Amino acid sequence: MSSKFDFSARVRSEGKITIPAEVREQMNLSQGEFIEVSIKKSKWYEMLDWSTMNSNLVNFTNFTPQAQNYIQTTYSCDAQGNKWGATT
Repeated sequence: MSSKFDFSARVRSEGKITIPAEVREQMNLSQGEFIEVSIKKSKWYEMLDWSTMNSNLVNFTNFTPQAQNYIQTTYSCDAQGNKWGATT
């Protein structure tokens, strides 16, 4: 049975990344084991928690269409309950 865990990692020297301790424990990984890895370079807007932002303080219209679409489809509203991209 295989397990899949998603997490963000920072690339360290020589291209190395670290698997978080919680993931290693949940997967029962030991040193020297082989694992399957799939990577994706995140966009800057994917790294922020938009549900904690205030949409009235963010100039949403200046974002690229891809960023706007990501925010609107991933986060239903901001911290105040306002829908992203809605004009008030």
